[in-house]
Amino acid sequence: MKFINPNTPLDQFLRAAPEQRSLFDNLGIDLRHERNKSFADVCQKHGLDRQTFVRLLTAMQKTPPRPVVALELMALTELCDYVEHAQQTHLQEELARLDQLTSAAAEQSGAEHPQLLRIRETFVAFRERFAAHLREEADGLFPLIRRLTTDKKGALPARFALKKRLTRMGNAHNQADEALAELRALAGEESLRQPVPAAVRTVSDAIVRLEQAVHEQIYKENQVLFPRALAIGGSA
Repeated sequence: MKFINPNTPLDQFLRAAPEQRSLFDNLGIDLRHERNKSFADVCQKHGLDRQTFVRLLTAMQKTPPRPVVALELMALTELCDYVEHAQQTHLQEELARLDQLTSAAAEQSGAEHPQLLRIRETFVAFRERFAAHLREEADGLFPLIRRLTTDKKGALPARFALKKRLTRMGNAHNQADEALAELRALAGEESLRQPVPAAVRTVSDAIVRLEQAVHEQIYKENQVLFPRALAIGGSA
């Protein structure tokens, strides 16, 4: 169990423990506007006892969240199927939803709220890069992992190729995280917090949903799939 520093920003904590988001929601903590604040600052704002809150979150780390335990029990090929299916369903649904919302909002209210045009442009750029990343995983990474699982000795060239590919995928995950943070920042600018059309609030909420879906997917890959794949046949 790792102790949580009260000065840790919520954003940093949630990247490592996305399954804890529901607790913040239940406490009425708006992660869209407060995730860059520290635990101490958020507790002070909401009248929460800092030590109790931090101890609660620290204690909750004793038991891995159920989805992670279930993933760890899967065979590696089954795990690839599970992660790929999530990409093709949940992630694609969230991308399609935000695509429709940002397009409609920019068209209807972009003249009055220029940030909506920037949000649309930023989202389109992110969507294209992220879609290419998902295709590379589906067409290259997952088939390579599945192929290696049938080779008990682990063909050395394939293992080297896997290690290089996983490094590239990890870098792409970091870039996706940065792009989503930029998108969220655009939707959270002060000029968008004034009374605005409902479509603007809907776009902001959809950005948060997409960011959560992406972070959960990245967590499954970085913390479960990639380490297990690297362990095939020993280290390359």
